[in-house]
Amino acid sequence: MPYTFKLRRGTAAQWLATNPILQSGEPGVETDTGKLKIGNGASHWLQLGYLSGEGAPGADGQSAYQIAVAQGFVGTVNQWLLSLQGDPGPQGIPGLDGQDGAAGEDGADGAQGPQGIQGPQGPAGEDGVDYTGPAITVASTAPSSPSVGDVWIDTSA
Repeated sequence: MPYTFKLRRGTAAQWLATNPILQSGEPGVETDTGKLKIGNGASHWLQLGYLSGEGAPGADGQSAYQIAVAQGFVGTVNQWLLSLQGDPGPQGIPGLDGQDGAAGEDGADGAQGPQGIQGPQGPAGEDGVDYTGPAITVASTAPSSPSVGDVWIDTSA
């Protein structure tokens, strides 16, 4: 069967207003501050100190070097510090590749390179057929007596 254990409780303002005497060993909690007081059976709430859980500071302890000397180490502090280093461990596994960075801007065009050497002579071509189609005129004025089908390319514009 479960049991419920409740502490005497109230807000700081409620404790201030009532200022009760807590029984010897009776805990009282301020619900809004989370602070705790333990009664002594004689003092009012305002006369009791808060439970802090803090005691007097303890004496300084020995350093790790002092403990090592007490356990039989012989040498200076620096020698002891160096004795703490072990052999290097094995190489770790490589990490995953990171994401590619953003593309950079194109650089300026470089200077034109030198003329290359001339390539070898190509093979001789076959004789072609003479053109017998309509006349093609490239001029800024139209031909004076064109035939049907002739072409004029006007260069005046």
